[in-house]
Amino acid sequence: MKHKYIISFTLSGIFLFSFFSCGINGGNTLVLWTDVPEIALYAQLYNASQRRYKIEARQTRNLARELELAAKDKKIKVDIAAGRWLKSSGLTGFWKKTNFLFSAKNLQKSMFYQPLMEYGKNGNDQILLPVSFNLGLLVFVPEVYKTYGALKSDTFITLEEIKERGIAFNQQRKGVWTRMGFSPTWNWNGDFLYAAAELSGASFKEPAQRGTAQLLQWDEEALEKAVSAFRAWIIESTGSVEAEDDFIFKYSHDPSDRLLVQGRILFAYMKSSSFFTLPPEEIERLDYRWLSDSKDGKIPVLEDVVMLGIAKKCRAKKAAQAFVQWFYSEDTQRELLTKTKAAHISDASFGICGGFSAISDVTAYYFPREYPALLSHIPPPDCLLPPPALPPSWLEIKERVVIPYMRERVKSRGAVRGLRHRLGDWHRMNNRGLGKQ
Repeated sequence: MKHKYIISFTLSGIFLFSFFSCGINGGNTLVLWTDVPEIALYAQLYNASQRRYKIEARQTRNLARELELAAKDKKIKVDIAAGRWLKSSGLTGFWKKTNFLFSAKNLQKSMFYQPLMEYGKNGNDQILLPVSFNLGLLVFVPEVYKTYGALKSDTFITLEEIKERGIAFNQQRKGVWTRMGFSPTWNWNGDFLYAAAELSGASFKEPAQRGTAQLLQWDEEALEKAVSAFRAWIIESTGSVEAEDDFIFKYSHDPSDRLLVQGRILFAYMKSSSFFTLPPEEIERLDYRWLSDSKDGKIPVLEDVVMLGIAKKCRAKKAAQAFVQWFYSEDTQRELLTKTKAAHISDASFGICGGFSAISDVTAYYFPREYPALLSHIPPPDCLLPPPALPPSWLEIKERVVIPYMRERVKSRGAVRGLRHRLGDWHRMNNRGLGKQ
């Protein structure tokens, strides 16, 4: 017996329901694993578009980890996978080389953002194809900002400019801060703090050889300089960490977009997937710039980039090739954007698989039609900076270990427990069955 899936459309998203069926001929049936709900929707649309091949989609919470288990168990069948953290070292030998996918004229390597294609390589071999990606951006209200002059770039903004403009915006009344431009610790989920640390060279990544002795690698010196610079930023901006905390306590009950419109803050940091799913009337009164480094305008791709790979033990090579060529067609992706918009799925999910399409022309020409705020803000193809390879449990490690450590280092006057010790604690808890995804 095999699982098949029905898609149910709602205003809040996509729900999947499984049922058992005998399936059809194995050579024409493609078993697809994913942690991205939209992929299961696309599989259903593909099944409806032709009769030769069928896709059986399985949705899982921790795709990379489950694929590692599947690699060791011959009884588990998986032909193709699409999701996050697939660059994990534990999956390096799992994937088939993708050269055979480009034998047809309608699929060319040049269609893709080339930095993301490089990200999908293992040495000189292309093993993973990029599907979608997101970027970090700084949002502001043009009417509030205009008294401070034009930003230096129409495309991106750097940490130095954010700090400089934010401090100029600050205002006190009777010794109490009533306006603050921006602080690296404002995002309680730590998104900006982590992104800024990466721009400063922290370089968190999975070790080349994963083992219990080391879960994560990073540049210790760069991380030390980053947390010291963030604390100095706060002190220079408000005089003390406590003054900033008072401001946050007083105004944190309002969402950041409301604080922007009120003129209480100058900038807010968001992911592109969050910004472009705001109500249209909110987006219309906002503007933004991509967060970038201060050297050559590189824009970091957020670490949850979605990739697609074909398993070495794929039993349906022709079906895999047919689906990939269908999915990466510009006509298909244009139709997917239209259908998700019509079904109101785009109210909760941005673009293709929750992000920009990895096909550069699709993002450049079709996304602005569905998302007008992208006009004049399309990310330049040669400016994208791919993320490093990260372990399957990265999201949990980031949220429970890395971000709390950086926040404490920035906020605390005294010594805090070191990052390596915290990672060791997390690993021991994880091995006891706690904190698993």
